[in-house]
Amino acid sequence: MKYSLIPLLFCLLPACGQDATSGGKWSITPVAKPVVTEGSFAGNADMSGGATLDGTGILLASNETRCAQIARLTKDPWRLMAGEQIPLNPPQGADECDFEAVAVDPTTHFYYVLGSHGVSKKKGHARPEQEALFRIPVDPATKLPAPVQATPPASVSLRAWLQRVPGIDEFVGQPLQHNGLSLEGLACRHGNLFIGCRSPHRNGEIAILEVDAAVLFSEPAAAWPLPTIHWLPLGKGLGVRDLAPVQNGFLVLAGDSGVVTTPKYPVSENYTGDKEFSLFLWQPGKPENLNRIGNLPTAKASAEGLIVLDETPDIISILILHDGAYNGGPVLYSLSKPR
Repeated sequence: MKYSLIPLLFCLLPACGQDATSGGKWSITPVAKPVVTEGSFAGNADMSGGATLDGTGILLASNETRCAQIARLTKDPWRLMAGEQIPLNPPQGADECDFEAVAVDPTTHFYYVLGSHGVSKKKGHARPEQEALFRIPVDPATKLPAPVQATPPASVSLRAWLQRVPGIDEFVGQPLQHNGLSLEGLACRHGNLFIGCRSPHRNGEIAILEVDAAVLFSEPAAAWPLPTIHWLPLGKGLGVRDLAPVQNGFLVLAGDSGVVTTPKYPVSENYTGDKEFSLFLWQPGKPENLNRIGNLPTAKASAEGLIVLDETPDIISILILHDGAYNGGPVLYSLSKPR
């Protein structure tokens, strides 16, 4: 990942949301200047993910569309400007694709857009259009996907593979209110994909599945290896809403693992109304590998997208997108690292 691409000349509010971690305290500070959105965003109230290579060009996804969308972020003043849409059409199903996460790997030069692989929220029906992972080549000149491509982006379904993963298999195809599988986080590092589960939730833990991305797009599904499973102790009722790589690990955005009730499913496990959203630093391989940073102090709606814009030895600058706020309700935060 390339760092220090946007100067950290933020006008900041007083620090808030501090939580103790090993080695000191983090702070989460909202940036005082708002982000203004411009243009026509696909699924404008349902932003669910995004990723960037340079801190300015962003690929966005919404859970109510069949496309990804290019956007540009500028500062002084802060603006998020809508750009070209990239059609993403799974081989099966004609409804919206419930895209929940976007990631980019600078070492392999691909963007990835992930569907939830869950069932319909209201009735619990299987939704084949939601069972897709897309791979989109990066244009080296723009650091973004080319807006017009000669061939559609490649896609695979993870469903059959997930049905072979111990601890995950029994939840595939189950109602979301009853701890059914839902994928909402995605990050890349050195050719590997890290896929974060919103559910199933297991006694305070949630799974992140690590797998070689190239294998998924070069071998038949039956030949895919089982993933490395990382069980993160996020806490009671919490699931992954998004992931993003940083210098020393991954940021994890967490919220309710469960979903809202419906007439068919009047009781929902692990759902408290999407009232709080938390950030964690996860450092795979370290003995104390999960540190709680704190709660987002100004979430406008359901915090769904986490984009790292810039990182220095002292500060990580992030953009949070929301499901249920106009044009994603983007909010900038500055994360001060422990000293």
